[in-house]
Amino acid sequence: MSTSIDVSGEIDAPLIPEKKESIMASWSNIALTGNVRDVLNAQREKIRPWSEFAEQKEFFAPAGLQEWTKRAIKNVSHYQSNYIIVFLVLMTYCVLTSPLLLIALAVSGIGSYTVSKHEGQNLQIAGKDVPSKYRYALVGVVSAPLLFIAGAGAALFWTLGATATIIGGHASFRKAPETPDPFAQEV
Repeated sequence: MSTSIDVSGEIDAPLIPEKKESIMASWSNIALTGNVRDVLNAQREKIRPWSEFAEQKEFFAPAGLQEWTKRAIKNVSHYQSNYIIVFLVLMTYCVLTSPLLLIALAVSGIGSYTVSKHEGQNLQIAGKDVPSKYRYALVGVVSAPLLFIAGAGAALFWTLGATATIIGGHASFRKAPETPDPFAQEV
């Protein structure tokens, strides 16, 4: 007793047209969940006490590469908000200790504020209207050499290097925080 089933035939599948999008077009589809204030509030709630962050008894060398990796990953996620504050403090220190950089940032900020303040108004130079995008471009053209002369790039990279060193050292040598196992049961 054998049963045979006929499965022959034609299947007409609808053609899916190919979309040719640029990379920039795909970036515009990214939606942010929440606004900046929500993100800042969430980060502020995650700040760990500084006494816990810098407790000297918790610093020692990891036993091996596997422990170092686990420790670094846990510490970076656990102290993320504290690390952001460390970066901001170092950046503020860099800006405040460089008067020329402070002046360049002030000129750039004041120029951008002035352009945004007069957004709806017409600006005429030599009888021609100048749109706001060209005004912002002018602020950028004036600010770029000032920031270059003031050493903004060097300050930024010094801050990034110092922050990476501090975070790397802290995350590597501080004992990882103990997180409760969600699957552990008390018997």
